[in-house]
Amino acid sequence: MVSSEGKAPIVIRAEAEYNHFAKCRLGWRQRSPKYQEYKTRLAQALIREIDPLIPGLEKAILVMDVATPLTFEDQGGRSGGAVAGWSWDYEDFRDDQPKELVGTPIKGLFMAGYQAFSALFMGGVPTAMESGKRAARAVLQGMGPIEKILIPGAK
Repeated sequence: MVSSEGKAPIVIRAEAEYNHFAKCRLGWRQRSPKYQEYKTRLAQALIREIDPLIPGLEKAILVMDVATPLTFEDQGGRSGGAVAGWSWDYEDFRDDQPKELVGTPIKGLFMAGYQAFSALFMGGVPTAMESGKRAARAVLQGMGPIEKILIPGAK
C-alpha cells in the first residue's frame, strides 16, 4: 500500500506476553500512568533494531501507533490480548506455508479477517487487510463456491 505522496505504512510486530503488560491494566481502556511512555519506548527500541535493515526508518516516521496485548484485549475483545484465532504452536502446523481460507462453500460468501488464512504471515491487521484484497479479487473474478473448507489443525 503506497499513498499518492509516495509514503507507505510499515508494520513491525513482535511477540509480547500478556502477563508482562497486565500489571499496567487498571480496567477497561484504563492504564497505569507509565504505560504510554513504556510502550512508546518499546516501539522505539524495535525501530532501532530494524533501522540497519531499512536505513533512515527512524527519522522517516511521521505517525506511529503502538498496540500491546492490552490493546487487542480492549479494542478487539480478544481473550488475553490474542492477535490471532489460530494456534501459534508450531506443532499444530502441518504445512510450511499458510493456506488461504477466503473461499467458502456458500455462493457469494467470502472470508476476510485475520482468520481467512491458516496462519498469520504479516501480523493480525496486515494479514486481515490482505484477506480483504483477496476476497475482493475473488468477487471481481467471479469465483464460485469451494468444495471443502480447510480448517487449520484439522486432520
